[in-house]
Amino acid sequence: MVIPAALLLPIAIVIVLLYYYQQTENAHRKTMDRATHVYSSVAAWQFARLASEALHKSGDSAIHQIGRVMGGVIQMRAADQNTALFLVDSTSPDHPAIRHARGVFRADARTGELIAHGADYATPAGRTALERRISRIAPITHDPHLIQFRRVGDTVVAAIYGVIGNPDERVRVVYGIETDAQVFRGLLERIVDSQPLLPVALFSGPLGMQRVRISLSDPEWGRLMVLGHASGNAVAATDTLETSRGGLRATVELDSALVSSLLLSGPSRAPFPLIAGLLFSALFLAALAMLQLRKARVLAEMRGQFVANVSHELRTPLTHISLFAETLLFHRERSVAERDRFATIIQREAQRLTQLVESVLAFSRTEAGRTDLKATTVDLGAEVRDAVESFRPILAGAAVRLDHDVRASVAIHADPSAVRQIVVNLLDNAVKYGPHGQRIVVGVDREGSSALLTVADEGPGIPSQDRERVFEPFVRLPARGARIAGTGIGLSVVRDLVSRHLGTVTIADACDGGTEVRVLIPALDGAALADMPANETSTTR
Repeated sequence: MVIPAALLLPIAIVIVLLYYYQQTENAHRKTMDRATHVYSSVAAWQFARLASEALHKSGDSAIHQIGRVMGGVIQMRAADQNTALFLVDSTSPDHPAIRHARGVFRADARTGELIAHGADYATPAGRTALERRISRIAPITHDPHLIQFRRVGDTVVAAIYGVIGNPDERVRVVYGIETDAQVFRGLLERIVDSQPLLPVALFSGPLGMQRVRISLSDPEWGRLMVLGHASGNAVAATDTLETSRGGLRATVELDSALVSSLLLSGPSRAPFPLIAGLLFSALFLAALAMLQLRKARVLAEMRGQFVANVSHELRTPLTHISLFAETLLFHRERSVAERDRFATIIQREAQRLTQLVESVLAFSRTEAGRTDLKATTVDLGAEVRDAVESFRPILAGAAVRLDHDVRASVAIHADPSAVRQIVVNLLDNAVKYGPHGQRIVVGVDREGSSALLTVADEGPGIPSQDRERVFEPFVRLPARGARIAGTGIGLSVVRDLVSRHLGTVTIADACDGGTEVRVLIPALDGAALADMPANETSTTR
C-alpha cells in the first residue's frame, strides 16, 4: 500500500493545484464577463438613444415629403402613376424611403375612408391587414411621427405613420408609407462609424463596423437586421429603442479583441498547460509504475508456480527411480521379464529427468541472455531421428505410435543440440496433451528456401486465440479432464531456439484433428548436404 500511495500522492497534489487554479480562473472569468456586460450595456444604451433620434429625424423628413396637408386632406396622385404615388415637396430632395416605397395610404377616422395605393393593398386581405395596423396606432398627438417594422416574406418592411389629431387629442387622420427597411441601414451604420458608443475614457472615437456587432430584433418578428462584422463575444447586452421608433431591441456584442484591450488584465494561461503537463506526466508515471508492479507480481506468481511445477515434475520420476532401483537392489523382482520392465521404467524416468533438466537449463540461459549456439552444417532428418530415438522410452510408456515422414534430406546451419532440444520439447508436449495410445507424426520436408519440421498429434488442439500466447513463459492452457503436469516453458524454449536460427514456429490444426507445430529454418543449397564431412552428418552419441 505504501508504494501505490507514494505514486498517487503527486497526482493528488497536481489535481488540487488544478482545482484551485480552475477556481481562480472561473472567478476571474466571471469578473471579466461582468465588466464586458457593463461595456456592452453602455454601448447598447448609447446606440439605442442615437438610433431613436436618427429614426425620428428621418421619419419626420419622409412624412413631410409625402404631400401637402390641406385641411387635413393629403393630395395624392392617381394610383396608376407607380413612380410617384403622392405629391412631394419640390423644395426638398426625395427621401430614400419615398424612392423605395411599396405603398402609400391615408385613413380618415371621421368618415372611415381608407385610400391606399400599392401591391400589398391590392387584395381585400391586404387592405384588412392595413386597417388593423392603423387601428393599433395610439392617439399620440405630441409625437405625430411613428415607425413600425414587420416582416413580409423575406423582406423587412418599415411603415412610417403621420398622425393628425384634434385639439381633444383624438386621432383624426393617419397617413404614411410602407417602404423597405433596408433604407435605414446606412443611417444606422453611420451611427456606429461616426458616433462614440463607449465613454471617451475607455475608447476615444467611434467603434466602427469591425469592432461591434448589433442585432436589431422585434419580439413578434424576430431578428430583422444585423450591423457590423465583429467576431461575436459570448457576453452581450440589449437595450430598446423608443416605442414610437419601432421599439426594436438592439443587442450589442463587442469584438473579443476590443474587450481584451478594454479589460485591465486577461486570464492567465501559462499555468494551465504547465499543470496539465504535470498531471499527464504524473498519471503516465503512476500508470507505468502500477503496470510494472502488476507485471512483477504476476511474474513472481508465475515463477512460484513454475518452481512448484518443477518440484512436482522432479518428484514423480525420482520416486519411480528410487522405488524400482530399490526393488532391483534387493532382488525383489519375481522374474527376468519383470526385472527388465523395472529397468526400462528406470531408464524412461531418467530420460524424463534429463529432458526436464535440459529444458530448465535452456530456459535459464535464455532468461539470462547467455545462450551460446555452436552452429554447423547438419542434416535435419538425421538429427530428428536421433532425437526421436532418445525419446523412445517415454513414447513407449505412453503407448505412442510414432511415424516418420521424412520426404527430403535438408541441410541447415544449426546447433545439433538445439535441434534435438526443439524436437524433444515438441514430442514431450504432444505426449502430455494427446490421448494414451495416440499416433504422432514427425515430418521433415523442404518448403521454398526453408527446411520444414512438423510434429502432429491427436490431442484436443489449441484454440486459435491462444496459439500465440502458449509461446510465452509459464503459460499453460486449462486441461480438458485430468490435470496435466508441466512447467510451462517447453514452447517458450522452442521459440527462442528457433528464432536464434533465424526461423519461425507456428501452430496449426492437424489433418486428423489435434495440433500440428510447424518449424521453418532457413535451408542450405543442395550441394551443402552432399559435401558435409561424415563427422558432421551424424550426431548420434
